[in-house]
Amino acid sequence: MSMTRRESWGHTIAGSRTECEGQTVGDDDLTRTNRLIQAGSDIVGSVSGAGLGLLIAGPPGALAGAGMAPVLTTLVSMGAEFAQRRLSPRELTRVGALIDFTSRRVRENFDAGRQIRDDGFFADPPRRGRRASDEIAEEVAQVVLRQAQERKVRYLGNLLGNLAFEPEVDPITAHRALDTADELSYTQFQLLGLYLRHDIPLPDRTPPNVECSWHADTVSHELADLGYGARELVLPHRDNKLRGPIGVPSKQGLSSRGQLLAVLLGLDALPADEARDVAAALWERDGGSPPWLHGAATKP
Repeated sequence: MSMTRRESWGHTIAGSRTECEGQTVGDDDLTRTNRLIQAGSDIVGSVSGAGLGLLIAGPPGALAGAGMAPVLTTLVSMGAEFAQRRLSPRELTRVGALIDFTSRRVRENFDAGRQIRDDGFFADPPRRGRRASDEIAEEVAQVVLRQAQERKVRYLGNLLGNLAFEPEVDPITAHRALDTADELSYTQFQLLGLYLRHDIPLPDRTPPNVECSWHADTVSHELADLGYGARELVLPHRDNKLRGPIGVPSKQGLSSRGQLLAVLLGLDALPADEARDVAAALWERDGGSPPWLHGAATKP
């Protein structure tokens, strides 16, 4: 019986070595990486297991022709490297989940019609050294290894998957974005995701001196750390080129660098209930309760 186009492509990948567009993936490395992905199922959930299959499913040459081979090579190389290190079971789980989440974001971008960058990000450097893609993939994996706040792993995978399609984000900027993401707490990820939205109302005054829970107080401080005079990822809106009041949640928005980081992390996919949770904490710190608890409509 002759193979279908998809079966033929899968058979090629499963062979002793896969070569595409000058990129070679060894079967041993592919096996190690797929085992890592399986280990990541504890974080990814019941839908895990597709992993690299998301990048090789479909007609032969379809993804390769779109320049997908360098992405596949980078992920397999990074996965095989970390699979052979002395890591704890939980560290293996996190790296496996990272590769799975990255593969999913790459596939989503490809299916949306986006093009793999061809600015040299995946190319061998003219002088001795490593490809920028390999350096950043390893750096993201290193961040994930020590990331106890495992809900960040999904969004770090988004970052790595999105960088493959963003030629305007040069390697220096990519490293800086990753360093910042590493330093932020998951609560600050949620706050950045909240400010990507425009349908959740926020308090319209500087937080007064009122009693509140430690949770509400901490979320308010996390927002302040993102704001003016600190990280400046969230800044007061400009009105006639003048800054608005500092510290008023509803009168702030993402700065250009905050917008870049939030988009690279894919925080537009942050669940709405998580965005409402941090917004509710800001309302408590304001001394009130969220309008939506009283049936008030959210902003359009």
